[in-house]
Amino acid sequence: MENEDVLFQLSNDVFAHYQIAKGEIADKIKGIPILFFGDIKKYSENNIKVLTIGQNPSRDEFPDSFERFKNFAYFASKSTLTKSEFEKYQQMLQKYFYYNPYRRWFSQFNWYLEQFSSSYEEGAIHIDLYSTLATSPTWGGLTQKEQNIVSQTTVFEKLFDFLNPDIVLCNFDLGLLANKIKFDSRIEEKIQYGKKRLKTKFLSAGKSGKSLFIGNTSGPSPFAYVTSENRESFFKKIKQNFC
Repeated sequence: MENEDVLFQLSNDVFAHYQIAKGEIADKIKGIPILFFGDIKKYSENNIKVLTIGQNPSRDEFPDSFERFKNFAYFASKSTLTKSEFEKYQQMLQKYFYYNPYRRWFSQFNWYLEQFSSSYEEGAIHIDLYSTLATSPTWGGLTQKEQNIVSQTTVFEKLFDFLNPDIVLCNFDLGLLANKIKFDSRIEEKIQYGKKRLKTKFLSAGKSGKSLFIGNTSGPSPFAYVTSENRESFFKKIKQNFC
């Protein structure tokens, strides 16, 4: 199947689901479905394909004060897309990092992308594990019933297989992928944070087939609790074990 056919089908799948979910919990859903962020063409041309993964898009992608996505209002009523609508939708997603990205979130990945000579502007792609729908509250604040309504894990699996990444950076512990991906080997490192009370978080990395996965305990932003010393020490371990 041609690349465009795969993305066309997945785009229609997420829009159909979007309208169903809005019918159930419209007050919790923000914006329109986000299948991915980034330049697919550049990604496909890169020697090392780098993917970042979150849990679901941020509600802050759709602030009330301005329109981050051109044609956003037009797509809000859609449950299916024509070919021409699909092209406009894809263009909107592929230009995301050149227009007005949510830098407070995505810039947290920059150092890690740089370790693989990558950046979002040069073709790294971002997708989400649980849903293409931004919600308020975010994923962890939804009830189990609400999570079930917005969940689209089969879309994630199809999109992940389609992208076939070499490097995967996750804003969550790799244990969340245990039912989807079998790791040939893994390493883990504890990190401590907090001034008043000592707390422990974890960095983890694992190899699965050709892909190297790097994750951390979820925080308010990607790798939020990781100091410069922590990450440099951990990348030495990654190079020793996997590179």
